[in-house]
Amino acid sequence: MAASAVLQPHHAMQYDHRAFDALMDVDESAQYFESLTGYEHLRSGLRDIFMRHGVNDELAVALLHRHFEMAANEKLVELGPVSSPWPIAAHEDSVVGGHILPHTWRVFENELQDAQKVQFSLAFFKDFHQYVKKNGLENVIGITHIDHGRDASESDVQLMEITHGRNSIMVPTIPTSELPGPVFQTIWSFVEKRESRSDDNGVQVRHGVCWGGKSTDA
Repeated sequence: MAASAVLQPHHAMQYDHRAFDALMDVDESAQYFESLTGYEHLRSGLRDIFMRHGVNDELAVALLHRHFEMAANEKLVELGPVSSPWPIAAHEDSVVGGHILPHTWRVFENELQDAQKVQFSLAFFKDFHQYVKKNGLENVIGITHIDHGRDASESDVQLMEITHGRNSIMVPTIPTSELPGPVFQTIWSFVEKRESRSDDNGVQVRHGVCWGGKSTDA
């Protein structure tokens, strides 16, 4: 999964439940991100790091958040459009004959931790780590793997994450439709700026939004 520019591997740490437990709810995280002028960081310093290390086609910035609590012996597993807690020990990464592959990471205790086996270059990790620590962003943004298959559609329909009980479900929605609650952008990637457009900042909102409404009971 690593981009061709990644030469020196940096392995993420083993899953630590505390890294998930410390996450904020999506509305709190979005407000905190905005209070730290997060969008300006996306347009400048963060974009520069991803573009300089050539990882912008594989990795994106994710707004760290959670929708429900999980026990210490659970991991959030995504299978198709549904993410739900599975009872899996922290040191285990295999289940029912398959393997769990992390796709979102955060800086936690100065290392990359799974928040939900990509290798990062040591130089990229150092630059990202130093930037988020310096700007107080380590608890609100992380790194996520870009799902090109999910983003491939040119349709006006987007995917929206909603929560029912302790299940997060990706459902199709039209951005212009009225939604019963606030929605938040949660993933941003970086592209080359188009010189023909003075308003092009090189930041792309990825396919999908997160609904901030209260979850319903399962």
